[in-house]
Amino acid sequence: MQEHFLPHHAVFNKGKIRLVYDASAHPKGLPSLNQSLFRGPVLLPNLINLLLRFRATKIPVLADIEKAFHQISLIESDREFCKFLWLKTLDQPLSPSNLAVYRFKRI
Repeated sequence: MQEHFLPHHAVFNKGKIRLVYDASAHPKGLPSLNQSLFRGPVLLPNLINLLLRFRATKIPVLADIEKAFHQISLIESDREFCKFLWLKTLDQPLSPSNLAVYRFKRI
């Protein structure tokens, strides 16, 4: 796969601003990042079995792993394929000298 920049935009929601990256976007005639990534086996358990085991115990235990997701890091050789552009100074016009290239290290 060639060099690929992920397009992004801001989503405003109840006082929070969240950046959203579009890994499905692709240059003309080339695959997107989503199409190029290795699809491993499904690691999520069967939902019905999970619910049955949950109800079978006397004391169920729950955990919220929302923050743990952001601790997944990319292999250094793969970081070259997950780049995005950012403006250095927001009040200046878009130009090559006002752009910074960043690579994802964690997702």
